[in-house]
Amino acid sequence: MIGVHTCPGGDQDSTHSLDVDYAGLLPALFRLRAGNFYVQLAGEPDPARALGV
Repeated sequence: MIGVHTCPGGDQDSTHSLDVDYAGLLPALFRLRAGNFYVQLAGEPDPARALGV
């Protein structure tokens, strides 16, 4: 089974929402034929917006 993991990384204090907007990334990511998705949303200022809920 293939799994996909995304996170903001720890380099230069970057946050994913500033580099790549999850609201734009996640729809494309979820089209991948993967069985598991591990998406770090702890640093997102508005996780519900990123998930489209």
